[in-house]
Amino acid sequence: MICNISDEIKIENLMRDTEAISQWERLSGSAEELEAFRYMEKAYSDLGYSTRLLFHDAYISLPVNSSFKADGRLFYSRTHSMSASTGRKAVKGEIVWISEERLSLLQPGELSGKLAAVDGRAVYSSVSWAEKAGALGVICIQEDPVRECIPSASWGSPDRRSLNLIPGIPVISVRESEAAFLRVQTGILGEIETEVDTRWKKIPLLIAEQTAKRKTENYVMFTGHLDSWYYGAIDNGTVNAAQIEIARIAALHQEEWKWNFRLVNFSGHSHGRYAGSAWFADEFWEDLHEHCIVNVNADSIGGKNSNDLTASLIMPETKGLAREIVKELTGQEFKGIKFARNADQSFASCGVSSAFASLSKQVKKKRKDGSVGLEAGNALLGWWWHTPQDTMENVDPDNFKRDTAVIGSFIMEFLLSPYIPLDYMETVKAVKNSLERWQELAGNRFSLHRPLELSDMLEKLVGERNLTEPEWNQWKLHIGRLLVPLLCTTGDIYQNDDAVSYPELPSLMAVQDLAHTAPGSMEEHMLITELRRKRNYIIDTLKRAIKCTEEG
Repeated sequence: MICNISDEIKIENLMRDTEAISQWERLSGSAEELEAFRYMEKAYSDLGYSTRLLFHDAYISLPVNSSFKADGRLFYSRTHSMSASTGRKAVKGEIVWISEERLSLLQPGELSGKLAAVDGRAVYSSVSWAEKAGALGVICIQEDPVRECIPSASWGSPDRRSLNLIPGIPVISVRESEAAFLRVQTGILGEIETEVDTRWKKIPLLIAEQTAKRKTENYVMFTGHLDSWYYGAIDNGTVNAAQIEIARIAALHQEEWKWNFRLVNFSGHSHGRYAGSAWFADEFWEDLHEHCIVNVNADSIGGKNSNDLTASLIMPETKGLAREIVKELTGQEFKGIKFARNADQSFASCGVSSAFASLSKQVKKKRKDGSVGLEAGNALLGWWWHTPQDTMENVDPDNFKRDTAVIGSFIMEFLLSPYIPLDYMETVKAVKNSLERWQELAGNRFSLHRPLELSDMLEKLVGERNLTEPEWNQWKLHIGRLLVPLLCTTGDIYQNDDAVSYPELPSLMAVQDLAHTAPGSMEEHMLITELRRKRNYIIDTLKRAIKCTEEG
């Protein structure tokens, strides 16, 4: 039997706190956002938690205004965080529509002196390809409603390397209903003006903690961003209210806790590309690496028609428990999706196992043309996502209670269990399966025989252990620090990877390029040199995992 907290949840508490938090427009670093942080701080404190409200520097970007003219006519437009300001002089040029298929094939200089029109939301890949091709600016044709976006791949505040992952050209979005003609008409002259307030500023971060009655330094962590686009009732007010309610329920069972409990609220999620959680991971790396058992992250829960709970972010070692809880509380078969670079998932480099993010999604429907998809804007998190319509009227109380129960029950399973309920056998299998896929792609051009041999050894060793015994708790912390970064990062445990999509075991991504490189070429030799080094990293990590498993 799992720990089901459904009956302990008070929906009136959830709705009250969400309404209170969503009274403020919570732009990162703003006075209104700080009011929301003070509200959360008092709520945690009233429940008996010790709190720390910190302030740190972060690179924050807030869109101010934009103007777009095409063929002499003025159209509605929105500029975006982390895109460039034009200053007082508009950027002008011929508008050239680039299909999604052609974007990645653009050549340097192909769009020199032109404005690129692309389909969909303002994302880094589209903007980057256009910028590298010489475009003066990018016009994103979005389905109504136009959503706020952040087309940067710098995870959190930039360093000297990742500064290059922030667009150096203006980016705007326009309504498809008004601007679809840009796809078919040629020779149209466009004019863009943008103002984006991008600078270093102080933003808040809140930590609330309570200790178990038994002595331990290890803790379960529950995180969620507090900043928002507009009033953000669902993104992320419902989560913030759920944090308060789960903190309340957890405190009622404190005598039974086996581990400490930490809740963290970030700023800089929406306007700094996860700047708050990235700073927290950097600043508290040692503590997270040594003592954090699991991070439960939540983002945008409890929306109307958000009835699909099968596809939230999950790591292999947390999937089994998540599947069990979702099944018992909702009847749905949780499949999960692999760990991804979004939703304040800043802690894989620390070796911290993770579960969830956006838990409940919109259910896909059959369209008039027979295709299956979503409502306006292809928004899995609701048509209101990242718009001014993210308000209380789109909160569904029943869904809200359900989502809170799933997240809270998962957390309570960790807090109350004498053994850490992380199944690292699944992680070992995921590493082995990933190695096999990379080897298949590499063929006879590069060998992963030794890593595969070691993964077999590790799988056999782990399979011989009874991992539900408390004496294996310390081993779980040790092996997680090895396998989580191995499976989910490019290999540098002291920094976050870029905010782009990665495959599992991403240190071997060069195999993808190798498969398309001529044998004997300079490129092949360079790729194999890189892959040898990555293979050594994998071998070393697996040998250390074997050693710690042998020693218990």
